[in-house]
Amino acid sequence: MYAPFLYLHAKIGQKGFGGYTYLNSFLWAIGYPLTGLSLGLLFLYYSKREKHDKKFRVFLSYGVMTVSMFYIVMAFFPKTKEYTLVEYNGLMFSIALLAVLIIVYISEKARLLEDTIRDKEKLKIAIGHILRVRNEHYKKPASKALYAEIHDEAMRNVTTVKEDSEDYDEDFIKTLKKIDD
Repeated sequence: MYAPFLYLHAKIGQKGFGGYTYLNSFLWAIGYPLTGLSLGLLFLYYSKREKHDKKFRVFLSYGVMTVSMFYIVMAFFPKTKEYTLVEYNGLMFSIALLAVLIIVYISEKARLLEDTIRDKEKLKIAIGHILRVRNEHYKKPASKALYAEIHDEAMRNVTTVKEDSEDYDEDFIKTLKKIDD
């Protein structure tokens, strides 16, 4: 987002930002690598959710992100005469690898936070079901059993135990579907 304003930092009469003469050249240089980095992050996100070929997909997304980050770092730090080509490429690759590791760490923490929030919601639904069992479903058969114990006969003009159990089963199935979503 800051890239369109980088031309403000380029000095007039000197080479532009990052060793590029024009800002559009610089933006062109980082455009495709930023796209590759974005695709690598999306691929990483979806590969963590898949069950099969997970290791291959994660490795592929790390590779795409590393190559993209390598070119992004090269756009910001052009080669100077201080380093040989091998030293320069090694340094750029090290910086790119470190940047990818930081990005992966942050994205992993974000995914864990998302999973924790989702699990917390599922736990709330399950606890709500337990409370409904205690407050609604348990009272009906318990009161019928207590009445039968005291009076030696079943209650009349109320729902049957079978209807009560069917009501509970419906509530239980609805709760499981909510948790599964």
